[in-house]
Order: sequence, then structure tokens, then C-alpha cells
Amino acid sequence: ELLGFADGAQAAALRYEYAMRYGHTLGSAVADEIADGELRALLLAFLDPPPPALLPASSEALATRQAAELKAAARGLGTTTRPFVQIFSASGAPQLRALMGAYAAHHGETLPQMLHNEFLFRRELQQLLLTRCQWAKGAEARAAEAAAAQAAGSQGQQRLLQLPEEEERGGGPSARVQGGGEPAQPSGGGGGP
Repeated sequence: ELLGFADGAQAAALRYEYAMRYGHTLGSAVADEIADGELRALLLAFLDPPPPALLPASSEALATRQAAELKAAARGLGTTTRPFVQIFSASGAPQLRALMGAYAAHHGETLPQMLHNEFLFRRELQQLLLTRCQWAKGAEARAAEAAAAQAAGSQGQQRLLQLPEEEERGGGPSARVQGGGEPAQPSGGGGGP
């Protein structure tokens, strides 16, 4: 499950940590320990994903074609898993989000629903594919949070840059709002209104 949620940088950190701790690569451990060839191929692909620049651009046409491939692989008695492994192995979060959207639009159910219904006898593979779908959805939310944080950070920086200008015009810290929201009045002198 951990590998299903790992992006490229996280997978690299996992590979490094494993190698430092156990003295051999995580890839070799997966290759030695996982007997299911398709599950092994998917895990190895998630361990060393292609850089985003080498991934195909997510397009509606590509996502629609891939959705049709997956639907065809799930038809009939038994599910042909190879297309799932090939498509998921070569897809980053944007591509998987586009695929999930195309699948739902063209086939009347979501891709995770189909995975849940079709992979009844391949639970480990099913769970890994479902985890990857969750990862892709979460990557969009993380990207939106990062953009919001960056926007907030740039607004904060703009505000910090404006502070020296205010102080030069006499609106510095001594003239800032105090307590009730009114500018500070100079002390001394005769009093009230």
C-alpha cells in the first residue's frame, strides 16, 4: 500500500532508506519475494516511476482509449490484468485522474467501482490498483493545497515588502491600530474632545 501512494521522490526515498537499512535494494527484495508476475511488475514500476517529463500528456483522447482498453479487459469470464498493469505502470497522477474521469463518463461506473467488482480473486493486485486511484485523487488535492500555500506565501511576502513603505510614510509601528481599532493618539496635552 505504501508504494501505491508514493510519487517519484517518495519512491526514491523509500529505495534509499531500504538499501541503507538492509544492504540490498528494495527492487531486488520485491523481485525475490513477490511470486505474482503482474503484481511484481506493478510494484517495481511504482518503485521507479518514469519522470513526469517522460509521461504522456494527459489528454481526453488517450484517457478514453485507455478506459475502453480496461473495459474490454474486464469483459467476459475473468479479467485480463495485463492492460491494467501496463496503463497504471506508465501513468502519473494527472494521467490516472483523466483515465478515471473518462472511464466514469463512458462506462457508467467509476474505475474504482469496476476494480472492486472485477478483481475478486486477485485481492493484492486489486488493492494496489485501488490505492493508486486514491493516490491520484489525493495528488490533485495536494497540488491545490500547495498552490494555495504558495499564493498565501506570496501575499505574505508582498505584505512584508509593503511594511517598509508604510513606515517611511509615517504609518509605522507606533501609528498602527491599537486595541479598539482606532489609530493611536499621541499622548500628552489636554485631554478629551
